[in-house]
Amino acid sequence: MSILKLVDDHLILKCAYSEKDFAKLVPHWKWNGKKRQWEYPFGRDTIAGITDYFPMAEGLSEIAKQYKPDSISNGYVPKRKLYDHQPTSISYHRQHVRCGDLSDMGVGKTAVAIITLDQLFREGHIDSALIVCPLSLVGVWEEEFEKFSNLNVVALSGTGKQRIDKIVNGLGKRYIFITNYEFVRNYERVFARIPFGAMVCDESSKIKNPQAKVSKAICKVANGIKYRMILTGVLTPNHPLEAFSQYRFLDPSIFGESWHQFRYRYACYGGYMNKEVTGYQNLDEFKRKLFSIGIRFRKDECLTLPEKIYTKRLISMNGSNRKVYDEMADEMIAEIAEQKIPAQNVLVKISKLQQITSGFITDKEGRIIDLKDNPKLASLGEFFDEIAPEEKVVIFFRFLHSIEMVKQLTEKRGWKASVLKGSVKSDERKGLIASFQNDSGVKLFLAQIKTGGIGLTLTASRLCVFYENPYSYGDRIQGADRLHRIGQKHKVTYIDLVVKNSIDERILKILQAKKNLVSFIQSEGAGALLRGDDLCQ
Repeated sequence: MSILKLVDDHLILKCAYSEKDFAKLVPHWKWNGKKRQWEYPFGRDTIAGITDYFPMAEGLSEIAKQYKPDSISNGYVPKRKLYDHQPTSISYHRQHVRCGDLSDMGVGKTAVAIITLDQLFREGHIDSALIVCPLSLVGVWEEEFEKFSNLNVVALSGTGKQRIDKIVNGLGKRYIFITNYEFVRNYERVFARIPFGAMVCDESSKIKNPQAKVSKAICKVANGIKYRMILTGVLTPNHPLEAFSQYRFLDPSIFGESWHQFRYRYACYGGYMNKEVTGYQNLDEFKRKLFSIGIRFRKDECLTLPEKIYTKRLISMNGSNRKVYDEMADEMIAEIAEQKIPAQNVLVKISKLQQITSGFITDKEGRIIDLKDNPKLASLGEFFDEIAPEEKVVIFFRFLHSIEMVKQLTEKRGWKASVLKGSVKSDERKGLIASFQNDSGVKLFLAQIKTGGIGLTLTASRLCVFYENPYSYGDRIQGADRLHRIGQKHKVTYIDLVVKNSIDERILKILQAKKNLVSFIQSEGAGALLRGDDLCQ
């Protein structure tokens, strides 16, 4: 007979040795060898897990009745009403000094982190905190702090010296400092000497590459900081190994600090010189370790959001454009067959094909040449003719030149647009988003998907156009969820502009199969992509 008890906000489970594997299937487990018992934080997901695997456990029914999802420690009352899942998430963060919030995009991870930090300040555990996020999200964090807390917040701006001076002058004065990853990388030695009480990495997949300078810098800065969090809806956008660097920042004890040992524990190797990753192993153990200090809420289980609708506009490309495209595609297929294209150049070639479907090409000198016809731009114009005057539209792009062409199209119509590119300064981004969200005169939001697809809220629109698709499934989902998140009241329609019999169709099919272009090329070869083989069986 299994026995369940509630002791000091923790669940204690005692069961037979033969049931140990079931005990490990309950999220967030910890084995207490001295007391011979399984221990879990008291929360919605652990109660649900125990109910699934130990439905006859003595004490379960009474303990389940005691669970109150709206309770937050020490009588803390948030400035705004929370969703039902958020108090549970906050409670989990408080029970773990280091915590990974791996919940879906758009379910309110930022608010949970802010309230957790607020409680840590109130209880005297910390007197400063550092938030590191993509540049485009610095202003978003400022706004969210205003909504959910009264903490003193400093968004670092100005010269490097001015930013560092702001930190030094604010230490010990209960300040939250917000900055971007690149600044921490550039001033790693300075940050590593500052005794922050807590550190949060938002969109932590930015440090998924353990060899990258920014990843190494973030991990070095974290040394000595007790309270750490990562927030990401896409922990491993391409493969499981991308979790290593993020968890090395969060808590090196989970997966260790050796990248070599981690790879050979969870990846299978073969191929040339036995150095190519051919698959993955020990994934049950991998998942268990992830969720030993990680929590995840899925959007469909914790929010009631309108449905998503997917459609595509198939575009014909004829005449000179088709001739230019076919000649380049045939040339690429021949070069691949003869192994004349180095692997690193395949994506460059594919990018040129994608440019042609968008109505331009870049020559060997880097000059942009507009093609005579642009059927994709014409199709977008037809789409504009079909929408109601009050509708707002979000459009994502890969290429800057495409943004400029669409901007010219909208200006001819007298439409105002917020345009977000990588070159836009942080303090300007906040205004662009606010204008689109609140100004009825701003009809369009035009953005590079790498810049505008992360962390922003664009719920003023229910129409999203992918003018060009990214190569990463994670980037695609990130962009889509800018509209489909808390605050959205309408069905969201996603429109792909796709040139028939082109690379556009191939890329979309790969993304729909939840794959990435790079991994597809590595496994199937670029020839399969260009020939239009049955890509994703």
